Amino acid sequence: MKCAKCGWPIDPKKASEPCPECGSVDRQILDEDSGWGLELLKLKAKDNDGARQFERKQGDKLSAYGHKAHECLEFDHRDPEKTTKTHIIEEQTDNGLWTVVHNEHEEFPAKHRPKHKQMIDSTGHRLTRCKRLRFAPSKFCLCGASFTPETSSKIGIALP
Repeated sequence: MKCAKCGWPIDPKKASEPCPECGSVDRQILDEDSGWGLELLKLKAKDNDGARQFERKQGDKLSAYGHKAHECLEFDHRDPEKTTKTHIIEEQTDNGLWTVVHNEHEEFPAKHRPKHKQMIDSTGHRLTRCKRLRFAPSKFCLCGASFTPETSSKIGIALP
């Protein structure tokens, strides 16, 4: 607390008395507070036909003991045979150092794969039904271009 006129520091116990410097009874009360925030980032990646490829949640949190913690939870769906889960948590100890308290790596059978059949052309490009042309089953999309069963035989694939 200080005098509003001259800025002289005033003891809060003597706030009702006039300022010893200028005699004013107007006061300026100052207060401070501080805090910190937590941030979290979620990322999901999908390929052109909507199949999940990658998911990640990474950021800060409070541990069960009230300490700051960094968490990274990741699901990797890129392998068609398996899904890999990685979960790592680092916690800040009382002395300020960071310690890994959870380190988990697991593999599961693949889930969340595309519902429609994928076809590969002779050059190795993956062909999928184009979403714009879903009502015309004879047309497919290859790098953004549509084609018919007649043109597909020229690039070496057989349409159903």
